Amino acid sequence: MKIMKYGQRSAYDGIIIDYLTNQGGGFVLTTQDPIFGKTLRGAMRFLGLNYDMIQSTLGIGDLAKKLKTGFIKHSRLILFIEARSEGRSNIHDLKALKEHFGDRLRIIVLTAETSKAGIVFMGELGVDSVIVKPVSINSLIQKIALTIRPNTEFERRVDSIQALIEEGAYETAKGEIGVLLEKKPDSSIAMILKGDIARLEGDVSQAEVCYLQAANFSKLYIKPLQKLVSLYESVEDRDKLVKALLRLDQLSPMNHQRKIDIGRLYSFEGDREKARDYFGRALQIVKEEAKDMLAATLMEIGRKISEADPDMSLDYMREALDLKDERSSMDDLWMFNELGLAYRQRGDWQKAVQIYEKALKIVRNDGGIHYNLAMAFAQGREFRKASKHAQLAEEHSPDLIDNPTAAFNMASIYVKTAQADRARIFLQSCLRVSPGHKGAQELLASLTR
Repeated sequence: MKIMKYGQRSAYDGIIIDYLTNQGGGFVLTTQDPIFGKTLRGAMRFLGLNYDMIQSTLGIGDLAKKLKTGFIKHSRLILFIEARSEGRSNIHDLKALKEHFGDRLRIIVLTAETSKAGIVFMGELGVDSVIVKPVSINSLIQKIALTIRPNTEFERRVDSIQALIEEGAYETAKGEIGVLLEKKPDSSIAMILKGDIARLEGDVSQAEVCYLQAANFSKLYIKPLQKLVSLYESVEDRDKLVKALLRLDQLSPMNHQRKIDIGRLYSFEGDREKARDYFGRALQIVKEEAKDMLAATLMEIGRKISEADPDMSLDYMREALDLKDERSSMDDLWMFNELGLAYRQRGDWQKAVQIYEKALKIVRNDGGIHYNLAMAFAQGREFRKASKHAQLAEEHSPDLIDNPTAAFNMASIYVKTAQADRARIFLQSCLRVSPGHKGAQELLASLTR
């Protein structure tokens, strides 16, 4: 992994170092992805910081407790959390966390893939930033720094104005907003702040004008529309409310709760057809999420009984993948890996190959899938094919060499295909990380005879 020399990003480096050492900041990591965990630790090492700034939790179940514990030690926290964990969406839990902990908690969502609609929806729920994996150390440092602190003088002024409004210093805030609008007359955020003050002062019509202007200045920015929805709800203006909700739904179509709200408003209007349409759309989103949860549960059952009843285990795992069918995405690769491993443990390496090859149709450049294919072909003594996939794994996941088990396994394949120099590199790496690895010691010794 190529790292820029220290100093090229000194501003970003300094923000993170100051956050962790002077501002009482800390990190909470919720992921089962060892590569991202290693990247985050690599970033800490690059910045000269200790790993004890990072608290880890494998699942969302104990996350709230972990955060409460974290806030005993730290005044501010950044949460890194997977968008999905083993088929289950974590996104809906984030809004409650954000509302409970407020601005003390910044949330960075980790995902293998996402869409514009997905990012907008996450923003609605309080997510501060999204990282699409894999990510380099340099990019990660930049993302963290920008999540901690605004990047421009304009953004810092906005933060200052928001603080003034919270203190009730409306006249001072108005003056600062005027300065912002002189510099940037089409600023959506400045108009939102102006509208917020008008609403707090009881001027609903002026607040509406400001929010509408903000929405027109930035047609892809959802905040003005959210402000309008809140305003129209407070004055019970259903006609304007449904129009604002429809505009929001176009920008962020993954919010099933909003579709229910739209359907409810159409019901009040007596438009049963439109109401049913939006209720149906809401139900479709929930059904898709329910399918994901069912598939994850089937896979969990399969894993838990793999030793007690391997045949039944495979039945449940196959049912999980069949349920996903053509809807499989990068977030489902873990399911293919689990089923492939189950076949390999039974000695059925050909079936494992079939499963991994299906996974490659979803994403061709996943190093983990190529590594598993290499292992399956090696199990079947198809060493040429194993070597091909080992090299692809090395290409797409260069960090594999730092994993002693993976490094030894790949070296073993290279030995079988007369690639002694390549094998030696992997064995030496294995022994650097795990000096007592007897298999690596013996294999390396055999290459030097």
